[in-house]
Amino acid sequence: MAGLPAALRLPVCDDKEMMTQQKRLYPGVFVDQMSAILLGLVNVAVMGTISSAALAGVGQVNTVNNVIVYFFNNFAMGGNVMVAQSVGANDAKGGQKSASQSLLLGILISLALTVVMFIGRVPLLYALYGASDADVMRYSIEYFTISVLATPMWFIHYQCSGVFRSAGDTRTPMVIGMVMNVINIVLSYVFVITMDMGPRGAGFSMLIAVGTAAVLGLLRIFSRKSRVCIRGEFSLHLEKDIVTKTMSIGIPAGIENLMFNGGKVLLQVF
Repeated sequence: MAGLPAALRLPVCDDKEMMTQQKRLYPGVFVDQMSAILLGLVNVAVMGTISSAALAGVGQVNTVNNVIVYFFNNFAMGGNVMVAQSVGANDAKGGQKSASQSLLLGILISLALTVVMFIGRVPLLYALYGASDADVMRYSIEYFTISVLATPMWFIHYQCSGVFRSAGDTRTPMVIGMVMNVINIVLSYVFVITMDMGPRGAGFSMLIAVGTAAVLGLLRIFSRKSRVCIRGEFSLHLEKDIVTKTMSIGIPAGIENLMFNGGKVLLQVF
């Protein structure tokens, strides 16, 4: 590195403690980013044992699911940033309140979106992939009807995992992500291959896996052992100041990701 021109040298921090803390984040972040991708890949792979129509039907729905999943992944950043700021300022109560308010806000928004998309799932899929064969569309609707129900659970998983990492706990989200994928792989094999449930089996396996991850995240974030325990701060009342700050960060991040992944959907449509 020393022999390279200044313009080509990578910036390296001299603070060894900071570098060590950053390295601790890498495994958890890597597993977190791979979780949604691997779930989709497994579901597509098991569909290959049924037919090419099932493979295409699940594959095109996964593109839509990824847009939803990554939107809420980025939206969760709003609360995670506020928690990290509170932790850095040694404001434990502020971190707990930010985490609880962000969690409640995201759950409400994700539930509302889930209801809208579930009701309009058939027109939405026909608007995007109406030119597909009848068998492909049938499999797509069958799979999307179940997988779209996992939307709030995806948000809870990402929000809790982000809060843990913001507080310096990278092990918990990594373990939860690994458990989620193991459950999905096992149930996909049982439901799709052994029980011959088709796309419904893939949808149920993902729904159960993500639901388990959400429950584990909630149990941990409400536990006294958690570095950011929200048990005493969680309420069903939204506070305007915290909600405004959360949305000012989360919504632009979510829209940015929505535009990027939305382009993939349009490309697939064409």
